[in-house]
Amino acid sequence: MDLSIEDILKIGSRAVTLKRLFNLRAGLKSEDDTLPMPLLQPLPDEATEDFVPDIDLQLIDYYAYRKWDRTTGWPTDEALHELDIDL
Repeated sequence: MDLSIEDILKIGSRAVTLKRLFNLRAGLKSEDDTLPMPLLQPLPDEATEDFVPDIDLQLIDYYAYRKWDRTTGWPTDEALHELDIDL
């Protein structure tokens, strides 16, 4: 096979989006997108003391990158079209 970097990225995006569609149809919701509790608490460490990732801000960026609707969690029509996914 002769694949470009763009081809490989599209294959990866398609796989992530298909997994997302499967999970949504299985009952998961955008509210379920979170990290495990230990990752949402500061660690007693000099380098990361008092640092907790802003999961909401990261999800806003991630949803925008994937072209998923932030409210529903579903991929937009634009995303599905770009990835050649027909529902």
